[in-house]
Amino acid sequence: MAITQRHWELAYEHPLHAPSLFGHFAATLVPGVERWIDGGLMRALQLGRGQAILHITPGYPLLVRGWFAEGGDLSLVEPTVRRWLDLDADSPAIDERLGADPDLAALVTQHPGVRLPGTVDPAEMALRVVFGQQVSTKAAATMARKFVDACGQSVRAELLAAVPEAPGRLFPSPGCVAELSDDNFPGMPRTRRETVRRLATALADGSLVIDPAAPIEETRAQLHSLKGVGPWTVEMIALRGLGYPDAFPHADLGVLVAAKGAGLPDQPRALAARGEAWRPWRSYATQLLWASSGHEAAQMPQDRSVS
Repeated sequence: MAITQRHWELAYEHPLHAPSLFGHFAATLVPGVERWIDGGLMRALQLGRGQAILHITPGYPLLVRGWFAEGGDLSLVEPTVRRWLDLDADSPAIDERLGADPDLAALVTQHPGVRLPGTVDPAEMALRVVFGQQVSTKAAATMARKFVDACGQSVRAELLAAVPEAPGRLFPSPGCVAELSDDNFPGMPRTRRETVRRLATALADGSLVIDPAAPIEETRAQLHSLKGVGPWTVEMIALRGLGYPDAFPHADLGVLVAAKGAGLPDQPRALAARGEAWRPWRSYATQLLWASSGHEAAQMPQDRSVS
């Protein structure tokens, strides 16, 4: 079966802070589905009725290379990547608003044009956020890899023949995750395991739809109604899964550490109150604080294979 190969050059409005965007992707990637290789982010995904491999290289314009099995919808590539990398953000306006705050002004100067690290699938990101509850990014990636190995669909052989370095799996569907046995949750606390199952079941049966087009407060309320899904999880799903510009995971440890370094309150309640001044761009304030943290998620990955 023939493989179609194409490339795109995507423009965006400057500035774009590449280290914190691509650093976040590399630090939180799911092994087996995503990898950092040849100076860019590569992942396997479903596009339309067929599988695809995308490789995205930072720069201006952004370079996207794609390989598509039969049924892959090439028309979905540009809108998918633009949402995934938040390429249509109005960075000058956002920087102007956040930079007007004296406590953020220096950070904006040092890290102009932060973008929200998004996703190709909001339901996937919701599951990934729950996997990452109360654990490090590396531990979350390890756990996600177990789910991928257990029920992630294999990438078609013809795609892997065309791109031997490509990841070998797709991220598993919510329905598959919901049906996994306890043996597939090694080391995960029982309460979080039950939360994963509740979320996966709701996503699979359609009682929960995570859609950027839906009213955000309605989505937040639906997520909060699930036992085990608290404010941090809801705000992280809003930020990374939906690309919502005014989410604020104010209790996130990385946010609190960066806030302290910037002279801001480092207690969740006080920081939440302080963050009211950053509406309607609190997601970008969050990413700005992450960008200033010195964490690997704030740094451009080395030009080597990370998977």
